[in-house]
Amino acid sequence: FMLPPDWELTREQVTSMNYDDLSRFDVGVFMQSYREKMTKIVEQRKADEAHWRTLAQRLQTEVTELLNLSGKSIPVDCSMEDFEQSIQNYSTQVEKPN
Repeated sequence: FMLPPDWELTREQVTSMNYDDLSRFDVGVFMQSYREKMTKIVEQRKADEAHWRTLAQRLQTEVTELLNLSGKSIPVDCSMEDFEQSIQNYSTQVEKPN
């Protein structure tokens, strides 16, 4: 089983409860706490993902513009995979000795 994040009891405390303790255990409070805290974690992860996705897209656009100015043609609206491949190809060309 999984305890809610920051739950007041440890896993060891819960697993060592006897039947009387377990029968008095407030499952409703447990489940409510679990839902609330897991919802907060999921919402934070979604916000983090959106932040990093936006940052990656901005960096992709800036690098594309810089490379286009230097004569390396990369479509501004290419996918991240195509962008990565273009960067790898360009890096390989630059690293080759003349």
